[in-house]
Amino acid sequence: MKLFITSGTFSYLLNTTKEHPDERLLLLHNNQSSLLLHETAQDTFFKVPRKYDIIGQSGQLKQEGFVVMYHIPVNAEGQPVFEHAYKQHLIQIQNQPGLYAFRFLKQIGSDSYIILTQWQEENAFKAWQNSTSYISVNDLKLPVASAQKLFTGDPYFSKYTAPTIDWMKAQIS
Repeated sequence: MKLFITSGTFSYLLNTTKEHPDERLLLLHNNQSSLLLHETAQDTFFKVPRKYDIIGQSGQLKQEGFVVMYHIPVNAEGQPVFEHAYKQHLIQIQNQPGLYAFRFLKQIGSDSYIILTQWQEENAFKAWQNSTSYISVNDLKLPVASAQKLFTGDPYFSKYTAPTIDWMKAQIS
């Protein structure tokens, strides 16, 4: 499976979801940008997609709730160690209250990873952040030599809401 991401104006992406009702799409929005995610085993219809391999997943993405994308740039030689460590960690979050889904994504042709988590609401994400099962990339149990040269930049979060289908239908009408 692959996940493709494109960006654009909210109204353009909303109309795109209407034009492709049978595709697995997730429309995301925050006060800075709008994204459309396309999860498929085929190629995407996006004109300018960012392409990701799904290397770990749980649950189904839903058009509702709160989405957090943790962007992590990892150098090529550290990627196998990072992937192994993070796959072990993601097993632990599957049963978190309010978690709908997660995707562990590796951008094709890049050193970037995204840990995408989708929550019922922002408070569920915050509760997880304050729990003992929460772990950041800085807390991963990595060999010291690997951890020192693992990242090619600073990891960062981007947060979005996924407007409900009812809300989107009201905007289209």
